[in-house]
Amino acid sequence: MPYSDPEKQKAANRQWIAEARAQGRYKVQYPVSKTRKAAYRRRHALSLLGWSPEAYEAVREQQNNACAICGKVTDLVPDHEHIEPPKPRALLCQDCNHMLGWFEKIVRLGMIKNFTQYLAKY
Repeated sequence: MPYSDPEKQKAANRQWIAEARAQGRYKVQYPVSKTRKAAYRRRHALSLLGWSPEAYEAVREQQNNACAICGKVTDLVPDHEHIEPPKPRALLCQDCNHMLGWFEKIVRLGMIKNFTQYLAKY
């Protein structure tokens, strides 16, 4: 029940925390640094694609910071096979990654012949 006097409320809160700590129900949560949080997010995002930060760095060095398709030196994104669990392939630039995604969809839908006929027509 809330107290009308803020000092009584603070005292009641302190008492509750002390009792909860004694019973092991309350733990102090320390703030996480921004760099640690960013590193965690990066590791988690890469793991969803089947990559680890170590594997990413190893492949990036192996590819000399260049896209595996066009060879452009730019920011690289991890490419993966869309299976469960995801299987890492290579690092691509954003443009090649988008094009590869569309190409895979076109092939999967069996529309590659339609596209080549259309391009030949015009």
